[in-house]
Amino acid sequence: MSTTFIEYSDEKSPQVDVLPVPVIATQEKKRPSFFHRLLKVAIVLFGSLFILDLLNHGPAFGRFKHGCHGFIDSVSMGDDGHQHPIPPIDNWKPFEGTTHFEFDPKAASGLTVRGSKAFGKVVFETSKLSEKVRIDLDIKTNKRDKHGEISVEEDNGRLTIHTPDTGKLMTYASAKIQIPSNIIGTFGMPHFDVDLPRHMVDYSELPESLEIGDFAIRVAKGFVKTGRVHTNRTAIAIANGALRGSLTHGREHTEVDVARGNATIDIPAISSGNEGSTHIHLGNGHLNGTLSVYNSTAIDVARGSIWINVDFKDAEPRAQFSTRIASGPSRVYVNSIAAERLFRSDHNTIAGDQLITYPANFQGTIDARGIAGDIKMAGDELDVEKVIGGVVGKKGDPNRNYMSVKTVKGALDILVGDE
Repeated sequence: MSTTFIEYSDEKSPQVDVLPVPVIATQEKKRPSFFHRLLKVAIVLFGSLFILDLLNHGPAFGRFKHGCHGFIDSVSMGDDGHQHPIPPIDNWKPFEGTTHFEFDPKAASGLTVRGSKAFGKVVFETSKLSEKVRIDLDIKTNKRDKHGEISVEEDNGRLTIHTPDTGKLMTYASAKIQIPSNIIGTFGMPHFDVDLPRHMVDYSELPESLEIGDFAIRVAKGFVKTGRVHTNRTAIAIANGALRGSLTHGREHTEVDVARGNATIDIPAISSGNEGSTHIHLGNGHLNGTLSVYNSTAIDVARGSIWINVDFKDAEPRAQFSTRIASGPSRVYVNSIAAERLFRSDHNTIAGDQLITYPANFQGTIDARGIAGDIKMAGDELDVEKVIGGVVGKKGDPNRNYMSVKTVKGALDILVGDE
């Protein structure tokens, strides 16, 4: 038996081609140009300012201009009280009732316009031609008053113009009030007030020689231009608008209340005596002006700014002077302190910087405290000592006068003298 050898052909493993690792192509990102980036930054910036403006209900761009510690260098006080130009009324229909009234000065008591849709102006003047208080009304409607919705009522020296609150009838209701310039006696007019819905009131032409006992102006929406007529008590209230002008401090009291809007006001002197008090309140707005402190002066701003000059007038009682603002900066510059004047002043903020300046003849103690923010105090011959939460300064007789400056969040900068 023979063995047969069978030859097998060589088996070779299949050839596997190893391919290179694929390279993922990446496209190089093109860098945006300088102007493209600048445009994006501008859009974000102005968009943010626009949103802040809507939230704050005020001009955001006006907050760019700041001084030391972020104080506003100047505040635009050109607010016209949201007064829009009076629409053309040449073709409007005139009121057919009585529009001329005369009252004895002691009997004239006021003017009221009823109806939220009525608008117009009330102007005070003096007259040498009559010894009566003369009131001339100018009433017009945009169409014929078919249903007698417009009426004028006189009651004990007061005129009331009735106009509709609803419907398509629009009413222009204005008045010119002429007061005799030769009224004899102190407070020859015991009382006069105006109560208006959407009006401009101007009594800037009334002279200082004229005296009105109680003088009150109430405007729902509008503008008041003040004058220096002498009064026992003055009260001005504006729900939405503005106030501007110079007025004489009421012998007893002066009250200014602007719920929403700005006030630019100067009170350089008092009608008589030296014990009058002043209270100025702004809900949302900026206060600018010059004030004279007699018995007491209190300024209260919820949101906005305070920018005032102050003079402490000569008077026997210890004066009370206070400024308070919940949100916003405050700049108080005391020009002068009468030689023998004693006072206590308080300047408080919740969120906002304060810059307080008093003249070199200040004597007393200054207590400045804050939770968050820098505190600076300086002055000629002023001894400054650090205490918990702030600093205390003393000059001359430490018990003569007292000033308190406080904030929750904000910078305090207090200066005595011209340093």
